[in-house]
Amino acid sequence: MYDKHSENGYINYEESDLRKHLNNEILTNFPHEIREKMTTFDNGDYLRPPTEKEIFGVNKYSEEEALEVTQFECMKQRRNRIAFQGYGSDELEWYWLANKKSKSNSYFCYCDYRGYGSCYSASLSGGVRLVFKLENNRQGISANNSDNSENSKYKNIYVEYLEKEYEKTISDFEQAKEMVIQKINDMTAVDAVELGAAYASNIDKITNVATKLQTISEMLESYEYFG
Repeated sequence: MYDKHSENGYINYEESDLRKHLNNEILTNFPHEIREKMTTFDNGDYLRPPTEKEIFGVNKYSEEEALEVTQFECMKQRRNRIAFQGYGSDELEWYWLANKKSKSNSYFCYCDYRGYGSCYSASLSGGVRLVFKLENNRQGISANNSDNSENSKYKNIYVEYLEKEYEKTISDFEQAKEMVIQKINDMTAVDAVELGAAYASNIDKITNVATKLQTISEMLESYEYFG
């Protein structure tokens, strides 16, 4: 969030290094087809991290946000608050929120890899779950067959992508399971005493892949529900 704290020791998102990075290098690298449809927030930024209230529905660690700020509907399920390190990864990642911890000059709020909130020193490196807005030019879409057709096309493309990711993750799950089973089969009593914790940590590989499977399944169910 901050490489170095400000001279007076006070920190906030508006003056943070993360904000500058998001709206310069990261914005520049955004896909053109998305970038040209993006519109700014009230402060002129195109990109920002979510707030504590948008993710959790309440401000447990930070100052109370405005009444009009509400929890993102999908974030009401803890599973959806969990993030991965990037495209094709099954490694979980914690990510920064835009809120400074109340009554603290060095801590910011974040969402951990289990989908729960907490706070970390602003000088630590974490993930970012980007929030941006797209222009809404699709007026009268229900009466416009071409718009409906275009919308359906992109939905089908994304569903096809999710289905491929699901099949790939199934394969990843089977590989992780076989690896862990093999390690357990090779384990001796001495290993269990000396390296028990190390072997036990391999279960995380199965858990992470299973978590990703659940996420993709829920996304597919959502697309089927909204038709």
